[in-house]
Amino acid sequence: MKVSFDEIVSTSTYIKEHISMFSHGDCVTASFQTAGRGQRGNSWESERGANALLSIYLQPYALSPSDGFVLNHIVALAILDVLNNTMPQHRFMVKWPNDIYVNDLKLCGILIESAMSGKCIESAVVGIGLNVNQERFLSDAPNPVSMFQLTGKKYNVGDIIDAITLSVTKRYERNINGENFYDEYMSNLYRRGEWHEYIDSDGLRFTGMIMGVRPDGLLAIKTKDDSKLRCFEFKTIKYII
Repeated sequence: MKVSFDEIVSTSTYIKEHISMFSHGDCVTASFQTAGRGQRGNSWESERGANALLSIYLQPYALSPSDGFVLNHIVALAILDVLNNTMPQHRFMVKWPNDIYVNDLKLCGILIESAMSGKCIESAVVGIGLNVNQERFLSDAPNPVSMFQLTGKKYNVGDIIDAITLSVTKRYERNINGENFYDEYMSNLYRRGEWHEYIDSDGLRFTGMIMGVRPDGLLAIKTKDDSKLRCFEFKTIKYII
């Protein structure tokens, strides 16, 4: 089932407030969100009708809470599948935990909100904002980019949304049938194996190399000054871009 709105507060909020309506793989879309959210509680700038704004409802009973980051693998790589098929001339990367970047530009943001029940993840609402046809960005967001800006082409937003929804559900099915996407996620990880500048939660700037992401979702970075391996939870490190 796909429910579409011209304008809504938030597609993810709608699912959570009407959760009994939805089954695994259902999707809510909107041409415009009045309170679309990104990671860290940030708002998401989007011109009305120009971009893919959607939330997908999943029931990932096969995953335990300790495997929760597997959802990040599934969703991020599913979006890469669509982008690589649509724009094969570009190299897309996953910026931990699950933004999609082209070079140092942010193309897509993902917010996964999970609900636990006992020893399994009862449900997950996957909010996705993909910049498709927006020609310019007016907010103070530091590095947005759209598919149009990259290629000069306009795309059918509905087709992109349908492709993403199908790709996410297919990736999930592949996972519960035994496929592990950890290595693929690592091979598409933004800045992995490169020296860059970061700021930790104490406000200290340091040079580090991303070594990978642990199964529990922590980002592992080797520091240049003392070669120590530091692990960071989400919101405890800032990328200098």
